[in-house]
Amino acid sequence: MCLVYSSSQYVQDNDEGAVCHVVRSSIADGGGPSDYGGAYVMHVPPSSWAPPAMSAMVNPSSLSLTHAKFAITYEPLTEVAYALSEGYYASATWYQPKKASSYADVGRFGKGDWVTAYCISGSVSTSYFEAPDAAQ
Repeated sequence: MCLVYSSSQYVQDNDEGAVCHVVRSSIADGGGPSDYGGAYVMHVPPSSWAPPAMSAMVNPSSLSLTHAKFAITYEPLTEVAYALSEGYYASATWYQPKKASSYADVGRFGKGDWVTAYCISGSVSTSYFEAPDAAQ
């Protein structure tokens, strides 16, 4: 899932990128496509993907936020068999930066901001983004 900031409901003028929480399936020997293998909280800069584009070359591990200032925690912490098909979930938490006029990486979401959620899927280095159907 990716969260993208806009200045209004109808204008997609994202200039700070997207914050995404991505879950990957297991890459361990014997791991299957429904086995939880790990997660990333990543920052996708607008130069890599700018909505409403439907696809982009995005490598989650290379865009992963690792700086201690974000205090990122993941649940679960280790690989879990069948987690992606048995009704389990994966979550991530992180601290937002303090309010500022501009941000070097992850922007701050706050009251009154317009944020659109996008689904992300893909394989290897190509990711596909899809906004929820506005008619629903």
